[in-house]
This record gives sequence, structure tokens and C-alpha cells, in this order.
Amino acid sequence: MDRLSLYSAAMQQAIQADLLAEEDTTIIWIDEDVLQAKVSQLQTSFPPSTLHAVAIKSNPLVKVLEQLVTWGVGLEAASMGEMALAKAAGCPNDRLVFDSPAKTQQEIREVITTYKGCYLNADNLEELDRIPHDAAVKVGLRINMGKNVTGVQYLNVSERYSKFGAPIHEREQIVAAVRAHPRVTGLHIHSGSQMDQLEQSVANISSLIQLANAINEAQPGKIRWIDIGGGLPVDYHNPSQDALAEYVALLKVHCPQLFDGSYQVITELGRWVHAQAGWTATRVEYVKPTDEGGVAVIHAGADLFLRECYTPGTWYHGLQVLDTAGAQKSRRHQREYTLAGPLCFGGDIVDRERLLPEISAGDWIIIEDTGANSFALWSRHCSRAFPKVLAYEKVDERYKTKCIKKRETINDLVRFWGDLGNTQI
Repeated sequence: MDRLSLYSAAMQQAIQADLLAEEDTTIIWIDEDVLQAKVSQLQTSFPPSTLHAVAIKSNPLVKVLEQLVTWGVGLEAASMGEMALAKAAGCPNDRLVFDSPAKTQQEIREVITTYKGCYLNADNLEELDRIPHDAAVKVGLRINMGKNVTGVQYLNVSERYSKFGAPIHEREQIVAAVRAHPRVTGLHIHSGSQMDQLEQSVANISSLIQLANAINEAQPGKIRWIDIGGGLPVDYHNPSQDALAEYVALLKVHCPQLFDGSYQVITELGRWVHAQAGWTATRVEYVKPTDEGGVAVIHAGADLFLRECYTPGTWYHGLQVLDTAGAQKSRRHQREYTLAGPLCFGGDIVDRERLLPEISAGDWIIIEDTGANSFALWSRHCSRAFPKVLAYEKVDERYKTKCIKKRETINDLVRFWGDLGNTQI
């Protein structure tokens, strides 16, 4: 079944099964079959001992995290809130990686007490000094190689003086600190997100392995694991294009020790795992005619698509149109439409001048590939309710749909902004 037919079938089934209430003006959909296929592809591309710690920041839905854990992968947390989400999802501590550039002393104490056996990547040498030498966690140190791997500037984390990692130009201090700390057994790198320079990314990892080798030559067996981070790109224009095979092929050539058992490997992919396993359906409330087509006012904007709206032109998503009943609309009559979100903010534009089937009030706009870094960046601006989330999988040639997160209520919103947590209307 092609993508559009699947969206249509899912929406029609949800409408017929009364899964959509009148106030459900936006629905987030999770395709569990696509998600499982991504996990399986990842697991078969690396050695069986590899820990694939999927980045929670990309998709923090607890029911999705639970599913990932049942498939044998781990989770990567960038805050104590995400550590709590991992715990709620049932992630074993030995499959949990904690990364953050701003860990407090209290957070470090909580991690080594509550999450014994987890991986804790120190971001810098000062943080490393805060970790007790008898801490019951596996400690790594993040290294910044100072070489950029992405064309999206605000996703660049590898400049010489980045906020992330111990800079490699402090190599002597790094080696001394690692050798002096008995709990450090790993090295960590994450060169950037949406990496469009895979060769440089692999070169950075190769340099990290050379550093690990040098440490082990002086202190045999000191470094046992290498965390290569995430950042694998997704081609939103061509969803069938997959960067994983190219990435792994480059790693096998330039970083063979990741595959020969020299080191345990950890990955932290997020966008690549989740993006294509999610899509969003949002209802058209009004269509304001223009000479070329119209402005379609929809119910998902800068609240759900923060990066898309605040950095126009940077993030592309495929768009489809279904009618009020969820059926596909004919493409014989197409016009140019601007998709305007519901926020009281002039920049709340999801996309401009897209050629789409003729749109009417009540239709559904389908926004493709939204499983990662969309609703995970949810904005409270204008205090709109977080949408209902539906997930589906194919069972006996039929698609089984379930609600994995209810739509937020007005009372939930009032409690969020309230001071005592018990305010209601």
C-alpha cells in the first residue's frame, strides 16, 4: 500500500470507529511497523553486542519508548526528565545512556544512586571531576573533534569552541584526566544532527578510536566502549533514500575496530529511527482565497512544527490532502496554497505556495515524516492542547489502531500554568 492510501485508510478507519472527537482537530499518527523495521535494520547493520540507545529527545512518547525497549534497544536521555521517561518506559539501567551539557552536582548524585549500571557521558573535564571514583555507573567522556558535519548551522555541535564536549586540542589534558579516573571506560562523540557530510563524521569517529587506542597502549584495557552518537540524516524530499547503508559501509572501511570486537559500540540515533514512522493529520478550518489558490488555516503550526515555522525553508515535509471523510482528493484541479497555523503569531506558517489538490474547509492536511523533532519540540505559545496520538500496526492483513496518548484537556493546561497544581475551571 502506498503512503497516501495508508493515510487515507487509517483516517477513515479512525473516523468510522469514533476515535476522533469533534475537538480532535490535529492527530499525531505513529506507524509501529515502520518503526520496527527501522530498529531491525539498525540491529542487523552493527555487531549484535551494539547498544542502540535511541534518543528520547526526538520522540518522548512513553508508549513509543516502551515499544522500543521491548524490541531490545536502549534509550539516550539528555535531561533528568528524559531519564524519568526512560524509567517509566521500563528501560533497564544497563541500556540507558545519560548525556547533558549542563549536569548539576545534584543530578549526578541522583543518577549514580537511582540509575546504577547506566552509562554516564561527562561533557567536559570539570564535570568529570564531579563524578566520584567509586560511582556505580559506566563513565564516558565526550570529545569534540572541532570539525563540522552539517550544513544546518544551528545543528552544528562540532565547532572548535562548541558548547559540547572536551575539545580535542586539549588532548594532553584529556588523556591525563581519563587515565586518572578509574570509572572512565568509554569515549563519546556526537558530531552533529542531520549530518550531510558522512565522510567527515566517520573521520571524526576514526580520530576518536585513535585516541582510545593511544590511551589503551599506555593503560591496556582502559577504554572498552565507543559511543559514536547519532545524527544520521533523513531525506525528507526523497523518503526512499536511506543513509544508513552508506554510513555503515564507510564505518567498516575507516573504523574497522567498531566491527571486530575491539570495542563495544553504542549508537544514539533519533531522527533516523523516528522521522518516517510518524505523520500528522490536521483539519482545515478556513480557506482564504488568493489569486493563485488560497491560505488554508489549519490546527497545527508553530506549536507542533516549531523549527519549520521559525526557520522557514529549512525543513521540508511532503503534503497530502484528504476530504472530511478521509478519502483521497483528486489532483486534477491543483492550486497553490499557504498553510497557516492557528497561533496568534505572524510567522505561524507551516509552508508557502505548495501545489495541492483544491482544499475546502473540513478537509484534512497530511504532513509527512513528522515522527521526530516535531511534537517533541512542542511549544506552549497560545496555550493550545497537545493533540491525541494514535498508533497502528498491521495484524493479519488488517491495521490495528490504538490511542497511545489522549488529547490534553483544558484543565491540564490550567494546571500547567497554575501555581498550586489544583486549579480547575
